[in-house]
Amino acid sequence: MSPPSQCAHPNGSTTASEDADHMSRLQQPRRSKFIEMDVDGDNNGYEEDIAALLHRHTLESRSRSSSYQSEFDGDSPIKSIAPVFSLHPRLYLLTLLLFIGLPLLYDTRWLNMPKTSIIGARAGPIRSSDSMTDHRPGHMRQKRADTVTDVCNRWAGQSALVNGTIYLYGGHSTQEPGQRSGTWSNDFLSIDLSKSWKIADPSVQGLPQPSGPPAVANGYLWNSYDSLYLYGGIVSDSPPAQPDPYSLWEYQIKAERWVEHSNPRTSGGNNSEDGNQPVLQAGEGAGISIPELGRGYYFGGHYDAFTTPGWSTWTNRTYLKALLEFTYPGHSNDGVEALAGGETAGSDGVWRNVTRGGIQDTARFPNRADGSLVYVPGYGEQGMLLSIGGGTAESFDVLKSQMNIIDVYDIATSTWYKQATDGEYPDLRVNPCAVAASAPDGSSTNIYVYGGQNLIPYGQQIQYDDMWILSIPSFKWIEVNTSGQSAPPARVGASCSIWDGQIVVVGGYTGPDLSCDNGFYVFSATELKWQNEFTALDGGNTQNQQ
Repeated sequence: MSPPSQCAHPNGSTTASEDADHMSRLQQPRRSKFIEMDVDGDNNGYEEDIAALLHRHTLESRSRSSSYQSEFDGDSPIKSIAPVFSLHPRLYLLTLLLFIGLPLLYDTRWLNMPKTSIIGARAGPIRSSDSMTDHRPGHMRQKRADTVTDVCNRWAGQSALVNGTIYLYGGHSTQEPGQRSGTWSNDFLSIDLSKSWKIADPSVQGLPQPSGPPAVANGYLWNSYDSLYLYGGIVSDSPPAQPDPYSLWEYQIKAERWVEHSNPRTSGGNNSEDGNQPVLQAGEGAGISIPELGRGYYFGGHYDAFTTPGWSTWTNRTYLKALLEFTYPGHSNDGVEALAGGETAGSDGVWRNVTRGGIQDTARFPNRADGSLVYVPGYGEQGMLLSIGGGTAESFDVLKSQMNIIDVYDIATSTWYKQATDGEYPDLRVNPCAVAASAPDGSSTNIYVYGGQNLIPYGQQIQYDDMWILSIPSFKWIEVNTSGQSAPPARVGASCSIWDGQIVVVGGYTGPDLSCDNGFYVFSATELKWQNEFTALDGGNTQNQQ
């Protein structure tokens, strides 16, 4: 399905005034007011980078279609030989030059033909991950060099917690203070929570960088108990990159290999869009994994030129309020038509796009991006999801009370509701990290919300360093007093996981003033304080911890 050429109305239609407003916006060059694309607020040179990318793409296309002609056209340097020889010597010299020179010119970059020379490949080893990999859909990708763990900063990566190990993929990383370009990465790391470690020397290991999965930020890394699933995210805007058609990338933990699941399509189901629609790649949404149910969710976000192939940079991005559901292979889901009657998902899993769940298709439920999603078990037949924070430049004012009135999704009925909270509540923010921990008997759950930043006014973003707790079932907000503690600098876009009663914070953007940041911090969820080490506990981990 080709991407829409205009911003879609939530219910698929537009009013006359909206159409007029949309057309007026299309006359202007695209410039996002949403600061998370360049979280430090500097979008200088954005349009110029896009223009350069499109110009380069045009030149490369032309060179591929006329490569041989370019060597023999009227501007060829071969014709610059002075005509001082007789005919036969000149023909002889010309033949000699063609014999020797053309193979060299064929591999010359200024002719826009960076191809393999017919007199031999360039010196150096051939990387098996790039040159010997089977690139057919559904096949494995081979390993590359291990990820470097010592960087200046990391933020906006995708993370998952599986059996006491945190996996971190992609996002941004810098090698030196002030680096503004080339920050997107396909770094792949693991953090061992089965042993104790100091935050100054975390138990982190660089895993092989894969050759297939894209370098993306602000997507999500779902997990079962034995696999990771990379969904969504934004490709680089500096230098600008073009996204590929979406494929789900699965990392099989035991086998240590990545597998591509190409051309995914949706199934119909409860409160959902019709089936057999292509799954598109969204970015800057909120994700959550529920391995006990065998499902992953991605809420909101947007489509634009850095998520969707063929999307014009002159077309405004489309913000979403859909809830994309992925049922893991081998699991059932009675809310999906394809799995009716207790069927289980095949090796590619099953997708569903929930768009009509209760208040979801009303004006009371605005589009949003850059929020957080948490899972709370024990309510309804399958538990519930809570949406925390997020917004867009247009809806941020509308959502200012969103931290006081929480959107709640009942998983069993595929329905959204609103739930009022009690007590003083935090300021609305984008890109906080949020985790949940339940009591062993399931009687209560605490949701911990840390950091984030304000969205507007544009260019005046402030990162937060506060920690809040939303207690369930009372839905009461409590601000944690961390004064006098060795708290980390304020940050946005950090990855958070909770294990053994401790919240492990990895990375986060800290603003332009902090040079480099170690990026590993630990908060005790039981003692409510920051600590300088992670302490692994014996005896298992029976709580719901995400």
